[in-house]
Amino acid sequence: VYISKAYNEVAQHKAGMIVKDFNWNNQDWNNQDWSNQDCILPSSSLSLDVRFRHGPAVHQATVKAHGKGDLEIILNQESKQGIAQGQFAVLYDGDICLGGGIITQAL
Repeated sequence: VYISKAYNEVAQHKAGMIVKDFNWNNQDWNNQDWSNQDCILPSSSLSLDVRFRHGPAVHQATVKAHGKGDLEIILNQESKQGIAQGQFAVLYDGDICLGGGIITQAL
C-alpha cells in the first residue's frame, strides 16, 4: 500500500541524493572543518556503497562533499527504487558502516 500525493514524482528520482549533516562513525571525520570541501574526504570523490529506504539493496555510488556537512551521492547505476526526502542513506566501505544521514534532496 502506497499513500502519497506525489508518488510519481518520487519514482522519477533515481540517480542520486543530497544528504544533509552526514554523521560519520569515525569521530575524527565528524570534527573536520567542512568549509574546505576536500578536508573531510581523502580525495575529491570516493567510490562507496550506499543503502537507502528500508530494503537490503546496496548501490555503488560516487560520493563528494557538498557544502558544510553535506554529501552528494550519485549512484553508478540508476536505482529501480525512487529516492525521497526524509529517507536515510547509509554509506559502507565493503562490510564497514561509515555513517549515515537524512536525504534532503533526490536527484
